[in-house]
Amino acid sequence: FPRAKIFMGDVGSYLIGATLAWLMLHTAQISVVQLLAILVAMSSMIADPTLTLILRIVQGKPFWRAHRQHLYQLLSRTGLSDTKLLVNYLVYACLSFLMARWITMQTSLNACYLTALWCVLSSLLWGFSRRKVLRMHRHSGRYARVDNKLEKLKKQNGARDL
Repeated sequence: FPRAKIFMGDVGSYLIGATLAWLMLHTAQISVVQLLAILVAMSSMIADPTLTLILRIVQGKPFWRAHRQHLYQLLSRTGLSDTKLLVNYLVYACLSFLMARWITMQTSLNACYLTALWCVLSSLLWGFSRRKVLRMHRHSGRYARVDNKLEKLKKQNGARDL
């Protein structure tokens, strides 16, 4: 894949996600089933930011400050190439779209159940992946040195969270 020519960051990616969501909602005659299908289809852009925000709030960390705790950032720090990272997210997005398509063929009640199931499965996958990456990160000497350097920088600058 070609290297990016610009960096959009969280704000840029949220703008694209919100625009896609708005376009989907604006162009469709929305029923409950369709709305649930859209949420599931967009879950690849909703799950990580939402769960990371909840985790930061639960841990008592200032959620409004910049951080590097999103799953894609943790995966990138383990040395996973951009291409492999993209493929992982692409597989998840494709599964999301398949589930969304299946939801559109259901009754409202079944669509609610399937959406709830997808939310639970996505949260478990996120938590499992995050835990595995953090475990790998802790046991790798190279990444432990990076963390030690970050901790020293935090202490020098008086910052709580980088």
